[in-house]
Amino acid sequence: MSAVLEDTATKLITAEELLLMPNTKYGCELVRGKIIRYMPTGAIHGIVSARIGQFLSNFVREHPLGIVFGAETGFYIFQTPDTVRAPDASFVGNEKLAKHGISEKFFSGAPDLAVEVVSPSDKKTDIEDKINDYLTAGVSIIWVIYPKNRIVAVYRQSDVVSILRDEDELDGESVLPDFRLSLTELFGDLPEAKKN
Repeated sequence: MSAVLEDTATKLITAEELLLMPNTKYGCELVRGKIIRYMPTGAIHGIVSARIGQFLSNFVREHPLGIVFGAETGFYIFQTPDTVRAPDASFVGNEKLAKHGISEKFFSGAPDLAVEVVSPSDKKTDIEDKINDYLTAGVSIIWVIYPKNRIVAVYRQSDVVSILRDEDELDGESVLPDFRLSLTELFGDLPEAKKN
């Protein structure tokens, strides 16, 4: 996730219209028919996003449970007005893949696991909105990673929220059985962010 830029357009946009728009220097999501643009992320955010995606991909390659999607893959989670969210990493299990299939367009439905990496410029309300959308859409587990503080907040459909620190482990639970990743391994050699 990165800093949100306001979009002044008043007409509600559909997911189909979003797909046809030209690329810009900003990433974006569609939230209840409105385009929300995001600034490019910083270096630490990029390292953590790539790292968590790699750990997930390596695990799923060894345990064929589904597919891991990279940053900014669009998930079409609500219709009328349309909402397309784009987590920093995500996983969709085989059951949902069989139901929805894969196309050139946005994935039709919510991932089973969504990962958001928080940037220093992210607003708390924007993060909360994403978490709420994911839970409402049926995402089973959400990992919200805070690189600066080296913690991970885990949200679940059961409304049980866990805050992981230091030697704690991310657990794939029923979505990715046997997946374990210690926060020490995730954050261990993460370089200190320099103030520019």
